Amino acid sequence: MPVVALMQSLPPASVTPSQTSSADLNARQQKWDALTGQFDTKQLQRHSWEWVSEEFLPVYTFQPVTHITEIWDEHAAGLNGFLAVHDFDKHWQAHWRQNINTLRTENCR
Repeated sequence: MPVVALMQSLPPASVTPSQTSSADLNARQQKWDALTGQFDTKQLQRHSWEWVSEEFLPVYTFQPVTHITEIWDEHAAGLNGFLAVHDFDKHWQAHWRQNINTLRTENCR
């Protein structure tokens, strides 16, 4: 598969061809394909992604809420087109929080 075709199906801005080998592109493509098989593609594309330890990690900031029920909605179904926090915890466990204090303690809000 040509590099251009791989880049089009991977998450935006995740791959720079001059920094990435063909084998690494293939590994990233396989991981991305697995994610698109498990989650809605539109939701995946709303996120920024980092490639860490041969895994895509979502970059996420908790959404501002105006009603207490939106906290549950964000956890259970996702807000504003993003994946649900439950999905982050289930698929990536605590890795998606990336040692950012506000993400580690947000569930206490």
